[in-house]
Amino acid sequence: MCHKRTLAMPAIGVCLVAGIVQGCASHWAPPKIPIALADTTALGVDSELPLLSLWPGESRRVVLPVVKSKPGSSRQKVLRGDPRLTLRLDEAANACTVRMDSLATPGDTLDAYYIVSTPTQPPRRSRWRLRVVVEMPTLVVDGFRNETKAPFVGPNPFSPSTMVSYVVSKPGRVTLEIYDVRGARVATLVDSNVGVGFHSMTWNGRDDSGKPVGSGVYFGLLSTTSGVRNYKMTLVK
Repeated sequence: MCHKRTLAMPAIGVCLVAGIVQGCASHWAPPKIPIALADTTALGVDSELPLLSLWPGESRRVVLPVVKSKPGSSRQKVLRGDPRLTLRLDEAANACTVRMDSLATPGDTLDAYYIVSTPTQPPRRSRWRLRVVVEMPTLVVDGFRNETKAPFVGPNPFSPSTMVSYVVSKPGRVTLEIYDVRGARVATLVDSNVGVGFHSMTWNGRDDSGKPVGSGVYFGLLSTTSGVRNYKMTLVK
């Protein structure tokens, strides 16, 4: 005859095992995984690049900031912005090409961002904003032939003053005026009879009342008996 025996675990043993299991469940943690520290050299920057002005359809090459890194570290570079801007990044040359859409509205300011980050935990990044102003297209003068050569502005961008040089092919009345991006006249540099030849005038970044104007893009309008030409200049403070 076989006898069936039942082994019973003491209550204290059951409680002890249950306590161990419960304790492990509530205090369990995954094994520690090494986390690479972010390369903080020249990272954590949030700044702006110099203001850029483009005609609709114009392209310009822009030099980008150099972000130093430790040997062997990797970086991710991204260039993105307003859909009216075509952006092409050249990492090897540390530069980019910016092209303005031909249908962009003059006077608008478009934003683009250059971002450099590290694929680490926690991630670190630097960001630079590039503001691009859409300039007015070249003026077309009807009724006569435009023989007036485009003025030369230098330095450009400038701070606090710049010189506007121009050539007059026919003697007569000449006006040289400065406008802001809204089309409001800021200053009149020349309004008199001028003879044939090379001329220059300095603009000190002030309006007609002598008050300093703000940073940004300004447009000059040169009007002579031969025609009208406009030009651009950027004041940086």
